[in-house]
Amino acid sequence: DAFARTVDYAISKRAHLFFHCGDLFDRESPPPAELTFVAQQFQKLREANVRIYAISGNHDMPTASDGATPVRIYDALRAAHVFSKRTEIEFDFVKVEGATVAIGGIAPDPRLDARADPLDGVTYTPPQADVALLLLHCGFEGSVPPDFGEAILPKARVAAMQGIDYYFLGDIHRTHKAVVDRAVVIIPGATERMTFGEIGEKAGFYYAELDGKDAKKLQHQ
Repeated sequence: DAFARTVDYAISKRAHLFFHCGDLFDRESPPPAELTFVAQQFQKLREANVRIYAISGNHDMPTASDGATPVRIYDALRAAHVFSKRTEIEFDFVKVEGATVAIGGIAPDPRLDARADPLDGVTYTPPQADVALLLLHCGFEGSVPPDFGEAILPKARVAAMQGIDYYFLGDIHRTHKAVVDRAVVIIPGATERMTFGEIGEKAGFYYAELDGKDAKKLQHQ
């Protein structure tokens, strides 16, 4: 129900783009009922002319070398653009109301040590676009719980990256927003409370309206 609400909201706002930053499923082999439900929701977005971009997460990333996550099913069907490379950032370029938008993403690498920099050694060509957005699944320096055991994006890495204006990070359940130099880092958080320890958290998602690099709205819903 929580995921369906994100879809309905995007359609109601006539959104151009819909991002999912990993852990769409809580296991690497979700049951057919869940796969079908997501397919139905993605179809609703497609019928509303909303482009879908996604990456896998640590929960739905298989340990097998081929990295065939369940979300890649929708890429194979051309229902969504799923970024699957682990050592190179890919970009897709689209025109949105006259602006060139570069959407990039990289899949999480289960081989990384705990708290490693997820972009260490990753290659990319800085995109030539009016605004560039990057999808990641990792923690962010200063915004992780003490027992966090996944990769963490350092603020210094964000400051050093060229050509990326907005970072959207999955993995952390608590929502957070930060500005590092000229870049904006957004952690949407989980759309539902996963444990009793999260009762006090605000579950939800982020809605963004951009005018080029300028954010007209950045709201946690």
